[in-house]
Amino acid sequence: MSKLAFTLKELVAAIAPSSDAETEGRIARQVRHWTAMDLLTPIDGKNTGTGVSRKYDIDEIRKAAILLEYGRYRVPIPVLHESFSDFSEHWTDAPAWTEAISGRHSVYLYTAYSENFIFCQIARRDAVISLLDPKPGTGVHPELQPISAIVINLTRLFARLNL
Repeated sequence: MSKLAFTLKELVAAIAPSSDAETEGRIARQVRHWTAMDLLTPIDGKNTGTGVSRKYDIDEIRKAAILLEYGRYRVPIPVLHESFSDFSEHWTDAPAWTEAISGRHSVYLYTAYSENFIFCQIARRDAVISLLDPKPGTGVHPELQPISAIVINLTRLFARLNL
């Protein structure tokens, strides 16, 4: 049976690429900041006072791992704040999320950016993501066509978590 609630320290241990104190301290500060910015949602709320530890469920740990990966690409918090919460709200209900956890299929998180638009989708490797490269005549306005994209292999990311 898997654990239902994880402390901040356990979350950090699950997503940290190494177990040195400096790295873990930096990640703990990031998780606190992501929580304050509503990018992560603790089980019983933020508990901003002292004496009550925040607890996170396993899917919030996976979301924290995604946020840490975005950090490797220097995606600014305001950009994440603008998009991540809305996009990630229903990820855990998607069949592709479950497939990424199981490791049965390669599942990717596509995040594409244009001047006026952020697009985010979880899909299996064989899915057609037409917004990334729209065909002529599809009616996709040039301002909505992405200029750049970040693609994260969720299957591999989730497999390396220490859960």
